[in-house]
Amino acid sequence: MGYGHLARCLALAEAFSDESYQCSFIIKTDDSKGAYDFLEKRTAYSFDINLIKLNEADHIELNLILDEYEKGPSFLILDHYGHDEQYRIELKKKGIRWAQFDYKKNERIIYNCRCSLDN
Repeated sequence: MGYGHLARCLALAEAFSDESYQCSFIIKTDDSKGAYDFLEKRTAYSFDINLIKLNEADHIELNLILDEYEKGPSFLILDHYGHDEQYRIELKKKGIRWAQFDYKKNERIIYNCRCSLDN
């Protein structure tokens, strides 16, 4: 598979880093080495990279996201086809703010995002 999702998120992370935001990656993948190598070879920035096996339960990923939120003000960029409505409901219950790419137009949109990253 290609790395389009990862490339898009890397571009966003670099832009946010230029504005002094600390960025981390939480990646659910069946190719941990490939994902890690992709990030390491394509940027001069240093990001925390958390790799999760593709078949791991969603709660493992959600716990890593919560750990990031405990470090301070955070905002999640969600870029994955597999995050269903229940996953987004769990994010909202935990007070996690996010923006999502690749939204399936036939699913209900769950709003939980402010207009500013500083709030």
